[in-house]
Amino acid sequence: MAVANCEELVMKLSSILLEANKRRRRIMVNEVFQQSFKWLSEADLSVHMPDSLPQIISLLLKLMGDDVERCREASSACLAELSSTMCLPLLPQLLETLKIRLRTCETSDWESSEEVRLNMVHCLNNIVKKEQENIFPYFSDVVDILKDTLQDDFPEVRCISCECVSSLARSISENFHMQSQSLIAPLLKNISHSHSKIRLAAVQALGDAMEYGNQSCMPDVVPHCAQRLFDGNPRVRQAMSQVSGRWLKTLKDRYAYFHHLLPLLLTNLEDEVPTVQEEASHLWSEVGLQYLSENEDEFKEQLAFPTSPERGDRMTMHLLPILNAIIRGSGDSDLSVRKHVLRSADLVGKYSDSSIWVKLILSFMDSHSNKAAVLRVLAHLLRGLQKNICLDDKLLETVQSPMLCHSFKAEIQEELLACTWELYEKLERSTRMAEELCHVLLGILALTSNEDLRGSAEKLLVTVAQSDDSSMEQLILNHVKLQAPSWKSQCVTWDALTPDFLIFNFVAERGLPWDEHTCSSMLEIYAELLIRKDSGELRGKALISLSQFLSCATQIDNGIKWDANSISEFIKDVLMEMLKWEPGRTAGALRAAGMSCICQLLKKHIGLPKEIIERLLFHILKLLEDDAPITRRLAASACTSLFQHEQYAAYILKDAANHCAEELVKRVDDVEWKVTATALEALRCLTHLLPRGEHLDCYSHLIETLLIHLDEDDPLWKQEVFCTLKALAKCAPDVLKEEITKIQWKPQDPCLLEELEMCMQPA
Repeated sequence: MAVANCEELVMKLSSILLEANKRRRRIMVNEVFQQSFKWLSEADLSVHMPDSLPQIISLLLKLMGDDVERCREASSACLAELSSTMCLPLLPQLLETLKIRLRTCETSDWESSEEVRLNMVHCLNNIVKKEQENIFPYFSDVVDILKDTLQDDFPEVRCISCECVSSLARSISENFHMQSQSLIAPLLKNISHSHSKIRLAAVQALGDAMEYGNQSCMPDVVPHCAQRLFDGNPRVRQAMSQVSGRWLKTLKDRYAYFHHLLPLLLTNLEDEVPTVQEEASHLWSEVGLQYLSENEDEFKEQLAFPTSPERGDRMTMHLLPILNAIIRGSGDSDLSVRKHVLRSADLVGKYSDSSIWVKLILSFMDSHSNKAAVLRVLAHLLRGLQKNICLDDKLLETVQSPMLCHSFKAEIQEELLACTWELYEKLERSTRMAEELCHVLLGILALTSNEDLRGSAEKLLVTVAQSDDSSMEQLILNHVKLQAPSWKSQCVTWDALTPDFLIFNFVAERGLPWDEHTCSSMLEIYAELLIRKDSGELRGKALISLSQFLSCATQIDNGIKWDANSISEFIKDVLMEMLKWEPGRTAGALRAAGMSCICQLLKKHIGLPKEIIERLLFHILKLLEDDAPITRRLAASACTSLFQHEQYAAYILKDAANHCAEELVKRVDDVEWKVTATALEALRCLTHLLPRGEHLDCYSHLIETLLIHLDEDDPLWKQEVFCTLKALAKCAPDVLKEEITKIQWKPQDPCLLEELEMCMQPA
């Protein structure tokens, strides 16, 4: 029955090849492969091979070159099926046809159909498996085919090609090394393919290719394998563990490659998937036991084993490359890598001599570009130390250096804070230690823009101060006393973004328990900053900071005795210069800031001389006409402070008081309500300085203007005006009554009139 079927199949295949019409050939192929080839998959051809089978194979090979894709697909599928069950005859012709159809260099006859190429590669893989060592005469042809199919555009073809490489390596293991190296480069391309299935097949094929092939390229292969240890697919990572474990057990020159292969297996001991960890651990045990058994005789011959040095000694011998590797690893983008690397830094700090790694880490701090990574490693080195240890003074000097303390980079600030925490935990408590850590923490507090980081730094500063039996404010004040001479000598070179200037501003606005000497030092620095004309931004920020400083210093009841002479000189030489009118928005901002400082000084009863008060009053009255509402309001507020101060009020003559009233009443019509309210308050304070019983004409315009505004709808405005009229009623009741009668005035609220009448008593 098989012979008859084979003869019939030969006739049908021959007729297909003789048919010129493509459509007819396609139809005939479908009929033949649906009917005549059914028996091929059912018959046991490996036992009863028909004599006509070579003729069938020859005809199928001819069909593989047909123009009709369906003919090629059917013939290649048939050959793949036959090759899976038996050793095919005509092997040289078959491999030659596969070589022509699968090699990309054969551009004229290269197979364009992905399905046909896949069938052909399946056929090649089956042939290699069936023929075993008999494939060796065609080894070169098979390698040439695989070099191209391993780089095929169709992923399935690549996957089967990787399997074929493994089959070939196992089939001719003794001779595979002769041409194995030419397959390594295509396999390494597949090991990083986007499909995990192909990566898995490539890892397994690479394992066989290196095990049975030429191992001289191992140093080039290992970096690609190391990348697969961090593959997103656990199956790929597990396969890499199996391959590296097999290499460690079976490679002929495995001892020469231990330094390459051991890290591959060790890495997966920390894999996130438990099964991968267990596989790596099991392989590690097997490799170790095999090594012991292989070297058992050598170990037995040793009568006296050499003494192993301490762990710290071993680390010290190689500390420079170890620290270099740790610093590089601490900056890795993979958090898991960074975590394990920093754990190593903890151990180095615990078991090695601190005097040695301190010198090395300081050299890295000077030379390394990534300061944050060095600081990160330093923090973990310190974490491994014992408490109350003495460290090299140069370490603290480096941590306090402007290179680190004056950095605006958030990453450096964060790692610097971590180092400061560890230094506080490990160093022996002392006042010097507190001052040095305060220097570092103030730099972080003043320069950082991260609120969480600022909160952590302030928390540590409080802790440091408590360890020194002090408060945070007192610790900062002590630091300011130490830094003030340095700031005074360097402030001429500051600009608005100089770190020292920002730190100076920060401490000035903290509300510290200032004393007379420190306040004088701070004012001297402010004077140096404000007399400079080269940076308007610097002067503006310095004035704002000065206002905050004076506000905090004047609010704290700590018995500061302000030196009237030095304050007078400061006002005359510095602040009054700020009050002079100049065009431009910057000059306007400086006038407002300067006026704010004047207000703060006037609130403190310093006892300024008459000359300064008179000159100040002149500038203040001018600023009542300033373009900026904030400046006008501050000028009116300064008038209030002057009029309320008994000593300063005594310096103001009657004519000057009248002039003040005339200028202040103009501000009643101001467009800004806050300016108006402040001016009215100043007028009420001025009433006790105005003449009574004489020069009554000076009241007429003042009262007339206020009466007009008493009819305002705003109740707050009306109340302010009414209170001012009440104060004036005690000074000039007759003038008020006359003005009311003159305009026949009737208030909207009768109660206001009754209350005013009660106040119209002779002064």
